[in-house]
Formats: sequence, C-alpha cells, structure tokens
Amino acid sequence: MEAANMPVTVPTGTAIMHVLGQLGKVDDLYRIFYLVKNCGEPLSVITYNVVMQNIADRGLGASAGVRLLCDMIQDGVQPDSITYNTLINSVGVALLPVACLGLSPGDHF
Repeated sequence: MEAANMPVTVPTGTAIMHVLGQLGKVDDLYRIFYLVKNCGEPLSVITYNVVMQNIADRGLGASAGVRLLCDMIQDGVQPDSITYNTLINSVGVALLPVACLGLSPGDHF
C-alpha cells in the first residue's frame, strides 16, 4: 500500500487482508493489519473478524485468537457474534482432539 502510494484506510486494508488470508499469506496479512492499525483510523469489528477467521483457518492456535480478542477489546472495538463464534471454533479445534469426537480430519463441524 505504501509502495503503491495508496492511502491506507480500514476498508481497503480489510479487503486486502481478506485476500491475503485466502491465499494463506498470514505474515503479509499481519503486516497489513498493523499498517492499518497505525493509520489513525479506528479499526472495525469486521477487520478484527477477518484476522481472527484467518487465525482459525490456518490453525494458528487458540491463544492467538484470544490475544487478538483482548487487543480488540482494549482498542475499544465491541466483539460481535461472528467474533465469538470464530473464537469458539478455533478454541474448540485447538483443544479437542478430532479422534475423540469420532470425526475424520476432513469432516466439517
């Protein structure tokens, strides 16, 4: 965004983070997240949800999701039902062995 001389905005950054997450480029996603976070514009719940969803999708652990939730609340952004559902899913996946649930790794729950 800086190299392209584009203004850094929350909606633009969030869209770019979503695409980076879909491509599995989590390091780049975090780089854009912190760039957007420091642009002076308050982040939205949607921005945090995009990052949290990618944490869950990439299996980066429940603690990363909980840390992001704490940062979110500390930054004054109110979590919504999507935030909590994503966090619950990532914590559940991290804490419950799939074999104990009688599921195979390819099953969706």
